[in-house]
Amino acid sequence: MKNTSCFQCSPVAVDKKTLESIGKKLKKNNVSLDIVNFGEEEDGKSEKLDALLAAVNSNDSSHIVHVPAGSNVLSDVLIS
Repeated sequence: MKNTSCFQCSPVAVDKKTLESIGKKLKKNNVSLDIVNFGEEEDGKSEKLDALLAAVNSNDSSHIVHVPAGSNVLSDVLIS
């Protein structure tokens, strides 16, 4: 299985359906995806990324971490 990481801090410009389609293609090609979502929550970014994760996930091989905006240090959240 190929593993890919995604750090998402900008707004997600595409819609949920598009991300689900991308996730299905990744899953079909045996790609797992680890997503780190941080920064401001805009336009349902978390919901869209959760949909992407659900579409790509196979046997719990893909993961997502949501880091809330604020004073948290990103590295502290990722290490814990």
